[in-house]
Amino acid sequence: MSLNGDDNIPQTEACIYSVSLNETLDGSWTSGCESVHRPGSYARYYTVSVPPLTYINIDLESDTQDTYLFLLEGDGMNGSVLSKNDDWESGNTDSYIGKSLLSDTYTIEATTFDNGAMGSFTLFVTDERPVYPQPSDDGRSWTTGAYSNNEDRIETLSVPGADHLSVTVTGETERGYDYVYIYDNNDNCVENFSGTIDETFTLSGDSITVRLISDHSITGEGVTVSVQGVSDEEGDFGTETSHSDYNLGIDIVKTYLTLDDRTKAVACLDLLQKELLVLEFLDGFSRYSDGTEQVLYALEFFLRHSSYVLFGDLLPEGSIVATYQTIQGHYDELAKFAGVCHELYVKVQEPGMFSMWNNVDDASVNIYQIATRNKETEEFEITGLDSGVSYEGRFMGWYYGYGFSTSPTEDDIPSGIYIIEVNIDGREPILDTVIVPAENDYSHTVYVD
Repeated sequence: MSLNGDDNIPQTEACIYSVSLNETLDGSWTSGCESVHRPGSYARYYTVSVPPLTYINIDLESDTQDTYLFLLEGDGMNGSVLSKNDDWESGNTDSYIGKSLLSDTYTIEATTFDNGAMGSFTLFVTDERPVYPQPSDDGRSWTTGAYSNNEDRIETLSVPGADHLSVTVTGETERGYDYVYIYDNNDNCVENFSGTIDETFTLSGDSITVRLISDHSITGEGVTVSVQGVSDEEGDFGTETSHSDYNLGIDIVKTYLTLDDRTKAVACLDLLQKELLVLEFLDGFSRYSDGTEQVLYALEFFLRHSSYVLFGDLLPEGSIVATYQTIQGHYDELAKFAGVCHELYVKVQEPGMFSMWNNVDDASVNIYQIATRNKETEEFEITGLDSGVSYEGRFMGWYYGYGFSTSPTEDDIPSGIYIIEVNIDGREPILDTVIVPAENDYSHTVYVD
């Protein structure tokens, strides 16, 4: 609803200006120019054209108002939101966005946090990347320091000539919102961390890429990532496992893969245990030149000898290498047999968030079972809210939204009918329903006004 009560927000050409890189503009919020993305607030819009691979800094400052900043796709007021920011840092009500952009035209929406607020502001638009802490002189360690909102930093660490790297990540980010991603030397994302972090793991190769991404609010003290070279001759560097046949598994994997040393078998079995056995991203996981075939060799053995006994029963008799398509099909077959959904995702999107990568990140999402599915008859049996079966989602990133049963420690979601409750500060709760199928993974989108 607009400030004057007209649902069609009136805008004039006077609301839209052009701005160049490395330019500073003074402006003011007045009636007649209203915010598209913060209904009830006034706004000014600025189009800016950038050359290829520009890192743009946008600062919005005001001595009288709590500012709010949006960066939009295209040269109009209704473009998709690429980034947004309320407060640059704790105790500072000015706004800042820093982002790498491709060559194109973008629109800056300068508005306020409070509805109906008027006053003056200054907009700074520059193309200089901020000075961030750099890796150590030997290229083996990087400390990010206390980071800011809307950051996207990338650094490479290496130990030239190393067969493997022992990687240690320590520190703290905003849990569930700010993430540290680790990529191997084949650019595969092999780990991601959020919250309080104290992790050590091993990768093949002599280099890694580290990426820190923060959202538009609340930050942490940052992280330190370091690498240490490990040669094949230095022995078993795999992480601990609770599997009773772990050593036997290593020996058989080594034999199946005709590997020339135990450490490669440990790394392969580690990969299976940490990523593949939680049914995530089998396709494309490769730490070797012919990694797909090697992974499938080891995966079949491990499935036949692990606690996932149903997989062993489902795998074709006599086969040594099961194809990815066959194993992927077993995921859904197992889920159907058990009557559960292994991974459920609920995406929460606002009008104008047209990209599948955009999800509201400050919501609380819960689901409540109101009916179960009979595995034999496939019919629903109404339980109502008295069933007491409910689950709390956790934000999994801009693409996935909110995840349920997405880690090995969480129970699978029983197939049935659920009420979805979405709570966002300052808004009425949004309710929706979803039929959760007996499948490996399922995604449902809730649109909020």
